[in-house]
Amino acid sequence: MLVDCPSAHSLSLTLPMLICPQCHSENPNRNHFCQGCGTSLTDHPCPVCGSNVLLSEALCGNCGAVTGKILTVLFHNTQIEAGFTPNCLEHYDGHIDVGQRYRMFRPSDNSNAIPDIALDAAAHYQFVTQVVDGQPLQPSILKILLSQAASLLERIPHLAPEAILADPLWQNLGLPVSVLPYLQLRDLGSKLPEVYDAWQEGASEFVLLLDRHRWPLLADSLQQQRLPTLQLVFWINQSLLLWQALAPLGFGQSLLVTDNLRIDEDQNLALVRLYADGESAPCLGDLVRYLKTQFTQPPQVLPASFLAILEQLLATEGGNLQQTLAAIKAFVNHLEPEADDTADWVSSPELFSDFETIQDEALNFHESPSTVADINPNLEGETDDLTTAILPMQLTSLCEAGYTDRGTKRAHNEDYFGVSTQLEVYRNNYGKTVKARGVYVVCDGMGGHAAGEVASELAVKTLQEFFRQTWQDQLPSTTQISEAIAQANQAIYSINQANARS
Repeated sequence: MLVDCPSAHSLSLTLPMLICPQCHSENPNRNHFCQGCGTSLTDHPCPVCGSNVLLSEALCGNCGAVTGKILTVLFHNTQIEAGFTPNCLEHYDGHIDVGQRYRMFRPSDNSNAIPDIALDAAAHYQFVTQVVDGQPLQPSILKILLSQAASLLERIPHLAPEAILADPLWQNLGLPVSVLPYLQLRDLGSKLPEVYDAWQEGASEFVLLLDRHRWPLLADSLQQQRLPTLQLVFWINQSLLLWQALAPLGFGQSLLVTDNLRIDEDQNLALVRLYADGESAPCLGDLVRYLKTQFTQPPQVLPASFLAILEQLLATEGGNLQQTLAAIKAFVNHLEPEADDTADWVSSPELFSDFETIQDEALNFHESPSTVADINPNLEGETDDLTTAILPMQLTSLCEAGYTDRGTKRAHNEDYFGVSTQLEVYRNNYGKTVKARGVYVVCDGMGGHAAGEVASELAVKTLQEFFRQTWQDQLPSTTQISEAIAQANQAIYSINQANARS
């Protein structure tokens, strides 16, 4: 398939493959099903009502739920005038690009409405809207271009913007300048949305981000119910670490916009997009005052000893952020479990033991070319989890559930799950402490094969028995897990051989 690249260079790139959303294998454009796993490449079930919806559609035709790949568009042009509307971007039959891949999207409910026009640091207008990707299984033009410039992409986080813009490889890409900060800060992982696509048309710049306007607002979480102290401190600590990464590049304002602060599914702080600092850039004191306002509004209560740590930061006009983070760690170490703490925190002493390494790396993010991956090459691609796993978590309760369903095409259920949990509860004058570990397995029966339900049950029970015998104090290693799977596979194979069936 030949697709026009919507850039100043009017490149033509051949996009011959569709990437399967299930197994990520490549498929020819003509395929309707993945040649690797059989997944549909044209439609998918609505997560709300189960109806089949075309992948290119934004909404389910049956229940109206959002099912498409929704993207936030940052459109920047120094020549935008008053009266600019979304219709001004629909140059190509309701689309914003010449290839007619990105179609304008307007949510039917006002709860997810986003501001149309925002003033940026240079007093230019930046238009913000949403689109739906009509070809979500094809790699974007940006992804293809960056794959051809991998060496530059690796160096971008450690170079000054001037050096990047002067690099011939960057100039050959023809990308808008406004995409550069997102590439510089890509090591922040899920704290910042992934850049999905970007291009330039004359004086106009388009940057497309994975949309986060449906993620819960931090402000709403703080207003709904009183949260455990540990959770509040966790978010404040994340804010300070993000400041350390954003402020030197001129994007500290991103942490001071209430609508920009969201919570992901792992209860981590995340940003919708970057906001550039104006001529009067905010200081660390501005952030601390903002955090105090947000985190001390009823029903939230922060201990006086923790507020004193923030007050010390204010008293010293920004002070030493590294000392503040160390003081937060000491505060958490001496924090007693709260009697009404119902959050499902998971005890992670092995992560907490790496606090100094992780924290120092986050603090020196823009002062040294070193990264977490440099310290441990095996951690490459996992920096997002590491930079947030700096506080101990206390497990106060644990419940588990399991369920399988036969689906819509088979006459009987061939799936099987198993739950094995060891729970230890300790109580004293200060409350309750819970320690737990478990093996949770679900096996998908091979529909249509003889005795698929027997194979899935045997696999689950083999895995459970293996870990019952071998699991010691630490989490099983990759080698042990591989050995367990091999044993389950061998058990099924042996029965097949004995019974002469598949």
